[in-house]
Amino acid sequence: MQQRHKHLLNLKLDQLWSEGVVRIERWEMLAIFEKQKVTVADWRLFGEYWEEFCGSPEDSAPLSYVKIALGESPLPIGYYVFVAANVEQIP
Repeated sequence: MQQRHKHLLNLKLDQLWSEGVVRIERWEMLAIFEKQKVTVADWRLFGEYWEEFCGSPEDSAPLSYVKIALGESPLPIGYYVFVAANVEQIP
C-alpha cells in the first residue's frame, strides 16, 4: 500500500472512530487496496485495519457497510461503513 493511501485509510478510520460512520467512495477503496474491483477480501482486510487501529480485536466493535448505488448502475459509487453497535442510531 502506498503511503498516501495509508494516510487516506487512517483518515477514514479516525472519522469512523470519532463519528461511528464514514463514507468511503468506491475510487478510494480501489486506490487503498490497489484493485480494480472491491471484494469481500478487501472488506475483511478493512476490518483487520480497524482492529489494529483500535488496539486489539477485543477493543474494536464489529463493522458493517451499505453500498451506495446510483440509479440502475451495477457498480456502487461508494459505501457507508459504520460501527454495527450504532446501527439503530443511524436514520
